[in-house]
Amino acid sequence: MLQSKYKWVGIILLLLLIITGCTKEENTEQQKTNQEQNATQEQKSNTEYEQKTSEEKNIDALTVDQILTMPDSIVALVNKTRYLPSDYTPENLTVVAPDIIPYTVPGTLERNMVRSELEEPLLQMISDSQAAGLDIWVASAYRSYERQKEIFDRNVEQVGYDETIKVVALPGTSEHQTGLCIDFTTESVGFTLEENFEETAEGKWLKDNAHRYGFIMRYPKGKEEITGYSYEPWHFRYVGADIATEIYNQDSTLEEYKNIL
Repeated sequence: MLQSKYKWVGIILLLLLIITGCTKEENTEQQKTNQEQNATQEQKSNTEYEQKTSEEKNIDALTVDQILTMPDSIVALVNKTRYLPSDYTPENLTVVAPDIIPYTVPGTLERNMVRSELEEPLLQMISDSQAAGLDIWVASAYRSYERQKEIFDRNVEQVGYDETIKVVALPGTSEHQTGLCIDFTTESVGFTLEENFEETAEGKWLKDNAHRYGFIMRYPKGKEEITGYSYEPWHFRYVGADIATEIYNQDSTLEEYKNIL
């Protein structure tokens, strides 16, 4: 009788051990599931945050293939889908011949600087235009990532993101950060950057002759869907005389030249 009693006690203890083990295993599995769910939610939140900051708040959240790996190249393609690194600054910036080239805001300022590769061709182009009786001014050249962000954020505050993105480049997508592009203007348009620059003698001369010095009109009329930007007859980009001449003769763009559409 006593032996039978001990037998039942043993069976009960064994059942308790089995039940406890199963419960422990279930708890472990539940913890694992909870951890996975938390990780998934965290990943989802990070993705949403990255998208928001990249598109709306201009904080880098970009994939590797979107960021240029050779920003110093004179044919580096910068546009709305190909970003410069936020910390990129050309090392050889300089203000070219301020005693000869007129600047709308004189001085050794960031906005008047270009890369040293442009020094000779820019001076030659302006000198030749002056010899032809023209009056071409530099309105804006290099612009840092930080300065572009200030401009973009200010416009967002004034007119909202949707309107700003139509006319102002996101930080990192502006060619001005390369130090290879220049916005030109002239007195007859009030030193503004407007489409009527194309009607001036200076605008016409640049359109027909800038390629000889290595510059292309970066955002030509009729190419908006390719470049992603509206027509800007004042915005010229240095790519070197050979490439500029090829692009000019083919009536194409830098995207088409690099076969990146």
